[in-house]
Amino acid sequence: APLSALGLLQHRNRHWDKTTHTRSLTLVEAQSQVASLAERAPSHSGRWRLVGATVGVAAVLGIVGTDAPDLIAKRLWLPFDEHATLLLDGDTHRAQQRLRDAIEERPEDEVAHGFLILSDRVAGSGPPELRKLLAAEPQPDEAFLEMVKVVLRLRAHPNGLWLTHELVRMQYGEHPDGFARTASLYMERKRFDDAAAALAVGRARLGPMPVLLRTEARLYLSTRQAEKAVRVLEEATRVAPRDADFAAKLGQAYVLANQTGAALRAWDRALALDPRGHLVAADRDTLWQTKLWGTLTAR
Repeated sequence: APLSALGLLQHRNRHWDKTTHTRSLTLVEAQSQVASLAERAPSHSGRWRLVGATVGVAAVLGIVGTDAPDLIAKRLWLPFDEHATLLLDGDTHRAQQRLRDAIEERPEDEVAHGFLILSDRVAGSGPPELRKLLAAEPQPDEAFLEMVKVVLRLRAHPNGLWLTHELVRMQYGEHPDGFARTASLYMERKRFDDAAAALAVGRARLGPMPVLLRTEARLYLSTRQAEKAVRVLEEATRVAPRDADFAAKLGQAYVLANQTGAALRAWDRALALDPRGHLVAADRDTLWQTKLWGTLTAR
């Protein structure tokens, strides 16, 4: 009987032929790899058929390549974590060379182009904004978000927060709301964990800026995370005590947390700061009526 799937996988991991820079393989190269692997595979009870196994797997690859030609080419994604780690470790020249090699193999890969720009920026020779390169792409934000995702995975590195900040500055320049805009892009795509991670890095680099607190509050209110929304908005009202919007949103967070009395006090505060807050007044009056009705029915 042929090797089990697990045994074949383990054998492949030990003997797989590496390419020069861990790039994706073409269909022809993939077939060559499989043939090379089959030649090295050990016999099992004398019934491993080298030629049959090679032809069979190659036939499967041929079918896959015919029906889905991109599947083989994309199964080995460029190792962007490795490139980012090289930048974090200060090995900028090596990162640049690997990225240039990768781009030579896949010139259409805008994420690879973006990381090359980031490495050039770190080396002091890059253009100021990533958007200049990616503006011609139909969805330039997608490449940026994938780059941020890679760097966020490595944020525990001693230079991780710095590199994330460099990436955001490369996209948005020196705008103080860069992290908030990054988080908003993730939120639009329902990638809430990535949004929270981007905001956490922004806080660590810039402190509790109102624009970050406002975006973080919107994240937790929209995902109905009551405790986190209350915590962020209580902090926001301390940072910006004259901001009526923070007070109004704090009332919403208290309602979400079933803290009726605190919600009413927060909305009173919001109306004191901005008497024209008609929506806040309507919410407050509705909550008062609900609370009064609950008290009467409880009797």
